[in-house]
Amino acid sequence: METMKTSMKSLLGIVLCILLVSSCRKETPGNSKGSVAFKFQTTDVSTLKSSGAETEPVAAAIIVTIYKNKGGEPTDLVYDKEKLELSYLNGAYISEGLPMPQGAYYLTEFLVTDTSNKIIYAAPKAGSNLAQLVAKPLPLYFYTNLNTESIITPEVLKTDTSTLEDLGYSGFSFNYVKSTKFLMSVFYKKTGGSLIDWVDSSQLFITSPKGKNYNFILKGGKASPVYVNSDSGNYVLTVWSKGYTSWSDTLTLNQLGGHATMPLNVILTSIDSPTIWFLSAGSISHPYYGPGIDTRSVTDFYVDWGDGTNEKVTSSDNHYGFTKRNKFGGDRLVQIWGNLPDIWKLIFGGSRYDGTGFYKADIGNASKLEELYLTYTCPKFSLEKLASLKLIQYYFSIGPVNIENCTNLEVIRFIQSSPDTLDIRTNNKLKSLVFDGKTVIIFGKNPSFNEIHLADYYPLTMTVEQLNKLFIGLLASVESSPRAGTIKDLDIDIKPTGEGLQAAQKLKNTYHWTYDFNIE
Repeated sequence: METMKTSMKSLLGIVLCILLVSSCRKETPGNSKGSVAFKFQTTDVSTLKSSGAETEPVAAAIIVTIYKNKGGEPTDLVYDKEKLELSYLNGAYISEGLPMPQGAYYLTEFLVTDTSNKIIYAAPKAGSNLAQLVAKPLPLYFYTNLNTESIITPEVLKTDTSTLEDLGYSGFSFNYVKSTKFLMSVFYKKTGGSLIDWVDSSQLFITSPKGKNYNFILKGGKASPVYVNSDSGNYVLTVWSKGYTSWSDTLTLNQLGGHATMPLNVILTSIDSPTIWFLSAGSISHPYYGPGIDTRSVTDFYVDWGDGTNEKVTSSDNHYGFTKRNKFGGDRLVQIWGNLPDIWKLIFGGSRYDGTGFYKADIGNASKLEELYLTYTCPKFSLEKLASLKLIQYYFSIGPVNIENCTNLEVIRFIQSSPDTLDIRTNNKLKSLVFDGKTVIIFGKNPSFNEIHLADYYPLTMTVEQLNKLFIGLLASVESSPRAGTIKDLDIDIKPTGEGLQAAQKLKNTYHWTYDFNIE
């Protein structure tokens, strides 16, 4: 019995000690307690064991910076470069737990150090040169729950072939992503001439053996470092720059790695003529066609397709100048030069499935362009130099709508794609407008304007208020420059009210405007 009492006393003593130790642990800030830990795993055996110590992992600690999440942004600093020790178990690293109040956070820095405090891995930050090598660059969002330990696994890159600047500068659980670095330089020469100088800035587009796309800006004056995930197979590299022909080549990973210290030199040829150009963001699964060009006469053009190929194309009178309208899949810069003022019609074609297509362009050198069609694509460009433009059509797309300088414009068509506002005060030759009724039209005198078509292929969603504004604005224009006209509609079941109704009645009774729908 005495032995049992002694044993019970010992057990109670042990429990009491445990309770005392627990009560002395660092408390989690705030009222709600949770914690977070970080996990790291690598299959690179050479990094798991230090030389001379067969079982000791090289990675010893992590350094993390964490911010509170407020409104979807990292705001209040919670931990600044906090160091956590790592343990190695069953082929993976796991950090000690970091006490955290329950809530939402962002991991903004994540570094892994060895036993000598040397940084050996780091998680790249969004916007850095190496961010596109991982699926989720920093900052990483995570949430800690009450009485629960969250495990975070950021992706990290080795730092032996890159600098912290390349990584955007610190993670929780992470996966090692193997990468390859190589150098590239881009020069140019004139046609038939010798090497001249660096290209100031060029775009490098890479497709990996696994179909992953990379984009890099290569600056002139020095070799640029380029990083890709290390995959077996062929990489397709394409380089383009405005005013130069494009370049493309297919290289293996070993060939790329062979340029780790000696740059891969690319030589472009300068285009010594005015061009029109288009930047595309293509979908491999849903390629699209373009561009389409009509000319006034038989004309020779030169086209660089942005994939390392260029060719001479002879247009036919009143037919598409580019009978070979290439299928586009992937990013590229298309440049065209030759007798550009002979172009009278230009068509941008996009993909109806995912909206990809030409997203930026400069067509100002097609100075006598009369018709412009945008189909399933939304390029950004200026209409400022296109004073000769007579027709512009937007079909399932919205491009530039600043038409102030398009003083010869006669027809505007918005089909399934109306802008919020449209200012036509300077377009005195404008005759016809097609839109879905939701656009606010800023009228001027517009003495030639006599047709509005509220039609589309689907029922309108125009409101009574929008219809009223249309009639009121139109009446003010007609009163300043009297004329008859018509408003056509395919499917509308609303009627103007109040001042809008009065304006519609006056247009009809005084200025002889007609409608193919009832206004009363």
